[in-house]
Amino acid sequence: MERTIGVMATAPTVTATQGPALRRPDVPGTNEAPTRGQRRVEAGARSRTHRAARLSDGELVLRCRAGDQSAWSELVSRHTSRLWHIARREGLDASAAQDAVQNTWSSLYTSLNRLDNVDAVGGWLSTAVRREAIRLSKRQRRETPLLASEADWSSTVDERLLTTERLSILRAAFARLQPSDQRLLAMLFADCEPSYVEIACELRRPIGSIGPTRARALARLAVLLQGKI
Repeated sequence: MERTIGVMATAPTVTATQGPALRRPDVPGTNEAPTRGQRRVEAGARSRTHRAARLSDGELVLRCRAGDQSAWSELVSRHTSRLWHIARREGLDASAAQDAVQNTWSSLYTSLNRLDNVDAVGGWLSTAVRREAIRLSKRQRRETPLLASEADWSSTVDERLLTTERLSILRAAFARLQPSDQRLLAMLFADCEPSYVEIACELRRPIGSIGPTRARALARLAVLLQGKI
């Protein structure tokens, strides 16, 4: 016997089959009516699906053990949405939640013949998907923050090195300015931010000259820094 379990990418839907797929045989022409044999196959598939929908979980498990494809499909259809929401409540994103559900159905497949209480398969599935979601969530937390912290650390180091280099170049250019320019700029950009009146008094210059003198000093500094920063 062979079972295939698949999870859709955009919705918590799992399609499961056991044994040969029940599908309508290819019809050579679109206008040809299905043969009596084809109608019989389709009717049988619908009948098995309807009967499976009326069975309890335990009865479905017993039929799955016997290789009943429709019973497996009904079991998957009945519980997948609930399992997906359990995985989401554990903090997984949609894609990871689908992985958790996929792995849970795979685990059930390998455990079908070992279930002690087939009527409690719903609880078994809930416990299994919750454990799987916790496992995936822990793995995500171990991997993602580590990569982020490495990137942040590297970026911080690069920024500090660049800032240090630029400050060194700026200090070297500042030292080449005239002493009067150095004093004026040092006062203008001091942490205490003195007013033009205070600067004019300290330098013994007319207050109206502070602005133009500042502009000329910055222009000379820019020439010294040109092509270096």
